[in-house]
Amino acid sequence: MSEGQIAHYGRFPEEPLSAELEQFFRPDRSAWDALAAKRRPATKLGWAVQWGTVRMLGVFLTDDPLAVPPEAVAFVAEQLGLDPAHFADHG
Repeated sequence: MSEGQIAHYGRFPEEPLSAELEQFFRPDRSAWDALAAKRRPATKLGWAVQWGTVRMLGVFLTDDPLAVPPEAVAFVAEQLGLDPAHFADHG
């Protein structure tokens, strides 16, 4: 990997594009099925955001799992009918 690739590995761009949110953070049928087993709003939202993170970046965020752009959290929360503030309680 180049130094530039290493610097960006496992990190989000400053602000994901709306097309990226649509592509990576919109749950598919299997994700909705997995979400049905989650009970707490924070768990549902946190799981769905992590699911999108892995789809977009190819890895989990290891340094700070909450270092997700607010736009991504809000996008997922809206789909789940949850308040984005629940994300802070995840983890």
